[in-house]
Amino acid sequence: MKAFKFPLKAVQIIRAHKDFLAQEQLGRALKAQLDLEIRLERAKEFSAEQAKRMMQTRESSYKAVTVTSALKAYQTARGDEVLIERQIVLAKNEVAKKRELLVETNRELKVVTQLKEKAFTAYTVCSHREEQNVLDEIAGYRAFST
Repeated sequence: MKAFKFPLKAVQIIRAHKDFLAQEQLGRALKAQLDLEIRLERAKEFSAEQAKRMMQTRESSYKAVTVTSALKAYQTARGDEVLIERQIVLAKNEVAKKRELLVETNRELKVVTQLKEKAFTAYTVCSHREEQNVLDEIAGYRAFST
């Protein structure tokens, strides 16, 4: 019997490639989200430092210029923190989209893989039947020849 040949092999290769790309995209999105979360932690630490400095400035000297500059530094640090939090929300949405894309590409790949498995199973059953027919034929010739 001829060797097994799956007619949808090209489709399977393309879907496997799409699945691989979706995995890479999800990985990049997760890394971006993690990087933003790390930046947020650093920004929180920095704004806490600025708040501490602002309080120390108020306690040590009550010059309007130093208090105002400390307040502006704190507000800037806090603004950066809020901006990063918004970016994290956007990154989480992006991760969710990439995860949905990965699930969809994985489903498409599984469909073709299951079709290939069914085709291979049918091929092996047919192949075994042909082999058995040949063996039965040989056994029949031997039975009649003796």
